[in-house]
Parts: sequence; C-alpha cells; structure tokens
Amino acid sequence: MPAWLTPAALLMIYVLSVIVAVELLAVRVSLFADDNRWKQKLAVVLRTSGRPSRIDPLIPWGHVIGRADGFREAWRETKWVEERIRQDAAADQAEQQRLAENTGVEGTDAEGQQLDRREFQETRDLLRQLASNQMGHYNKNGRYGEGPAATFDHFARQHGLPTPAGIALHVTGNGQGWYAVRQTITGHWFAIGANTGTPDQWLYDGDSPPTSFPCEEEWDQWAPDSNSPNWD
Repeated sequence: MPAWLTPAALLMIYVLSVIVAVELLAVRVSLFADDNRWKQKLAVVLRTSGRPSRIDPLIPWGHVIGRADGFREAWRETKWVEERIRQDAAADQAEQQRLAENTGVEGTDAEGQQLDRREFQETRDLLRQLASNQMGHYNKNGRYGEGPAATFDHFARQHGLPTPAGIALHVTGNGQGWYAVRQTITGHWFAIGANTGTPDQWLYDGDSPPTSFPCEEEWDQWAPDSNSPNWD
C-alpha cells in the first residue's frame, strides 16, 4: 500500500466508526425522532468531538437524549448525560474503595447499615430481578411460581454472583404468597417477597433469615425501613 494512502485509510476508518456509533445510538434505543434527526445527530457528534469512546456510553441513555427537540436541546441533554456518567463512575469507584476498606469489618454505621457490604448490591439486584419474574408469573398464571435452581443460577451469573446462587424460594400452598432469601458472603441475609397478588412487595434484611412469610412484624412493605435498612 502506498504510504500516502495510510492517512486516508485511517481517516476513513475513523469516520466510519463515528457513523456506526451514532447509528447504533439512534437505532438501538430509538433515540431520534423523524423530525430534526440530523440536528440531533450533529449535536451528539459535536458535543463528543466525534469520538466513539464518548458516544458508546450514551447508548443506555438514548431515551433521555431522544426527548430533545432540535440541536440546542440535544446538545444540553448530551452534556447532562455525560456529566451523569462521570458522576456515576466516581460514585462506583468510591463504593468499591469503601467495600475494600470495610472488608471483614463488623458493625454498622451511623445510619444502621452494615459496614461490610460485600455482595449487598448484587444480591439486592438479583432478588429484585427474581421478584419481577414472580410478578410476571402471577399476572399470567394467577399464582406465584416455584422456579428451578437453574433459573436462579442464571440470574446470579448475570449479577456477578457465584453459583449455586444459594437462593431459598418459599411459596404458600395456594400460590398467593412467596419470598426468596439469600445469604451474602458476609453472613448477612436479604429477602424479598409478597403476601398477596400483584402489585405487592416486601423487603427484609438481617443477621438471620426471616422466620415467616412477609408480614408487618418482620418485614417492610415497598420501601426500606427498620426491618430492611440495608436495602437502601
């Protein structure tokens, strides 16, 4: 290949990568409306300096930028999303540092939350996904399901947890109540469930598993409270 073709080839590759990134942003999340489509694309490209490494992280936020009406608003929304991504990354880094510093540390902080929170976020996300699955099962069948362990392990892998998932699922005889519980690597327990048809959700966490199906004495309904301080 002639030497003079090398810069041209690199430029072509760069331009194509930008086009692909922007189109993926548009198509994958239905980002751009039919009107002013090119203005929104132009705003994203100029705001990100046409760098695919900056465009790619915007894809999950397409529904936000997609509400923009024209160039200026798309520019503002893209700026806001990029700042939010930086804030989330900083918060995640701080959380990882806090997890490392508190590994093996017993006790709670001023808000009553455990200091050693390893697997807490992953376990909560796993149980919430299982609750969503149970809700869908109830809406379709009129009762909660008793899912196979393979399903739990699949969910666990999605959230970076070891398998077997270690989830114990309990369903009432009439299928109108259920709860699932998991113990984290720290020994702390989390549980989620319902005691009636959808929509219904109860939360629990503690040093030991719950002793009953969801109820006011031992669980919190909908939002974290005294019986589920580590769900927040």
